[in-house]
Amino acid sequence: MKRNVKKGLTSLLSVSVLSLSAASIISASPANVVPISAPISAPAQQDVVPISAPIQDEVAPYAAVTGVVTQIQDHGADGELKMLTLELEGGEIANPVITKDTYFIDDVEPAVGQKLVIFYDTGKPMLMIYPPQYTAEVVAEVSDDINYKVDRFDENLLSADGNLILNVSDETDITFADGTPFEGELSDYVLVVSYTITTRSLPPQTPPVKIVALEDDPGLPVYGDPELPESEDLDTDEPVVPISDIIGNVGEKDLVVNDLIIDAPAAYLSDEDHVMVPLRAIVEALDLELKWVAAEKGIIIDEDITLAIGKDLYANADNDAIDLGAAPSLVEGNTYVPLAFFKDVVGLNNAYVFESQIVIDNNEPIE
Repeated sequence: MKRNVKKGLTSLLSVSVLSLSAASIISASPANVVPISAPISAPAQQDVVPISAPIQDEVAPYAAVTGVVTQIQDHGADGELKMLTLELEGGEIANPVITKDTYFIDDVEPAVGQKLVIFYDTGKPMLMIYPPQYTAEVVAEVSDDINYKVDRFDENLLSADGNLILNVSDETDITFADGTPFEGELSDYVLVVSYTITTRSLPPQTPPVKIVALEDDPGLPVYGDPELPESEDLDTDEPVVPISDIIGNVGEKDLVVNDLIIDAPAAYLSDEDHVMVPLRAIVEALDLELKWVAAEKGIIIDEDITLAIGKDLYANADNDAIDLGAAPSLVEGNTYVPLAFFKDVVGLNNAYVFESQIVIDNNEPIE
């Protein structure tokens, strides 16, 4: 078995910068940590201390929230997800979302009353709503006897936030998420590290108790209207996966406009795999003016954006003609447009499908 083993000190520091607002809590330790009663021996000539607080406040690739579970409810299409309500130490509320890909340390099963630490990927888009929602990557029950860290580590086994070096030995238990023995380079994976003590060095070092290697998943949202590859680009030996299998049932997703869930007719997926969303409800939520031109079955938004039912020809504020690949449609008295309309024609920064929501806003662009 090939392992990337680090036994000395290193000074390499790398920090990944978060593109969206996220909590900067880096360590999974409780605020007040009881010293370990039987510390593992550390490298020679190093003083050993229990873990206490994060060394720095810079935002790391993976961050954590710690709190007591007060509620668990079904979430997402068909309730295949679970949303937890966590009460944090300061009384704030957070809503981590459990998915099929969430990893549970020691197979912990979340229950009301438990104190959990939940790690999330700060590089993934997060909706700017309150309470904040995080996609839970790793879940563990808080313990006074052990600490956890989730991060990427470089070839020297220095964490991406620069806060921890792993001193891995042949006795370190290293597995994949399914429990099979690890083979490969640790720097190629996101690591779930269980540890007890660290040295006084900067950055601190630890002989980890256990390491679980997770596959790295960027988890990016689907932007605008998802498109299947051109037929000549398809591998004819492999079936094409329907876009609905990728993004789920859009009709069951919440419409979130400018960070607020709005009351609106359900979206739908067209035969050409365009996400179609109700125009009027979204335009009104954006505080734009909408006019109906009955004679032409046309619509004017804010005096300068125009479109017509059944015509795949839109005009933006600069009077540029834009083809979106799908025409506005009239369904049960409601006008629907492709989701991409709000980004490509109206000019907003974001219009995308992400997990259980369809998001439209002019916040910082998500690339």
